[in-house]
Amino acid sequence: MKKTIKTSAKINLSLLIYSPRNDGLHPICSVFQKISLFDTLNIETTKKKTLVLTCNNQTIETEDNIITKIYNKFKNKLPFGLKVNLSKNIPIGAGLGGGSSNAAGFLQFLNKAAKLNFSEKKLVKVASFFGADVPFFLNSQTAIVRGIGNKITQIESGPYRYFVLIYPNIAISTKDIYNTFDKKNTAKKIPGRTPKNISKYHLGQNDLKDIAFGLYPKLQTIEQKLIELNAPPLHMSGSGSTLFIPFKKRKDALAWE
Repeated sequence: MKKTIKTSAKINLSLLIYSPRNDGLHPICSVFQKISLFDTLNIETTKKKTLVLTCNNQTIETEDNIITKIYNKFKNKLPFGLKVNLSKNIPIGAGLGGGSSNAAGFLQFLNKAAKLNFSEKKLVKVASFFGADVPFFLNSQTAIVRGIGNKITQIESGPYRYFVLIYPNIAISTKDIYNTFDKKNTAKKIPGRTPKNISKYHLGQNDLKDIAFGLYPKLQTIEQKLIELNAPPLHMSGSGSTLFIPFKKRKDALAWE
């Protein structure tokens, strides 16, 4: 059996971060939006019960890849081995959820091809084990994501449907961003209701933007240049480093491409 799966990137239209729980994980309130940028998984089943994972990006460690971790978790339940070629288009450390998207696509493939028969609820639980963002990529296009990524409310796309992405060729460590965030935000911040402006317009603040901009001055330089060009307000996805400008109309986005 051969299967080709496209796994889409996402951007955070807004991202509120709350104080860490006892286990160190941070509850969030965010609007996730899938975009047209994607990676590709080319999967082939084999008789030899092993995983051979290759990737067009030589900087990616295949032995420690999330796909390898998922395979190792379920290999005893699989009636076949796998050859997987991962074609990366989504930048690494860019706040676009590339690894999580790969994981979701691979999990869905295994659930069907190996007849694991996980229910939707069970699949979400399994996905959460491999990363906070993974459950979103199972079924959603646009969603309000709360908790530690496990509370997903699918919603209709908002007024902003076109996005110009700016990737500054910086791979950001999410762990470093959150550690700095915790040092600067010592007051207890408890999750509340989703703010009305986020529910209505989806677009809002990113609590990690100032942290990322402080650690990576190049991001500040990009924003300043865009301000000088009278560009619309600049936003950041996740913990960075991808920046984006949202537009309601395609023609307006193309003007800034």
